[in-house]
Amino acid sequence: MANKKDNQVEQAVNSVETKAKPSKEEKAAEKQVLKAAKKEKKENRKAAKEAKKNAAKKEGKEKLGFFAKIAKFFRDYKSEFKKLVWPSRQQLAKNSAVVLISILVCSVALWAIDYVLGDLLLPGLYNLISLLPFMPLK
Repeated sequence: MANKKDNQVEQAVNSVETKAKPSKEEKAAEKQVLKAAKKEKKENRKAAKEAKKNAAKKEGKEKLGFFAKIAKFFRDYKSEFKKLVWPSRQQLAKNSAVVLISILVCSVALWAIDYVLGDLLLPGLYNLISLLPFMPLK
């Protein structure tokens, strides 16, 4: 029985030694496998990037350079400018009149509020406050 345990211990030690100390050929083979895996991964990334670029070209969404972006901006600007509809002289006159009347009405409303609060109510409030014994006015 002791012999059997000794054999098992020796096998365990041998397996640990073989795992702990790979030979030079095994190291070289392992390095080659790692290099091949890295190379394959790099090629796969490159192929995926190329496929994405080709798909973008087909859809018309490829990256543009600086000057190409500027040219595209002005082409789009020109096409949008053509879509503008200018008002006629009568429409312009009506719209201007509406704006001027709106400004006049708002101005009169603000003046009325200012007059009521400032000239009518404020002096009455001062008189009321001066009658209070705990808040004398200077």
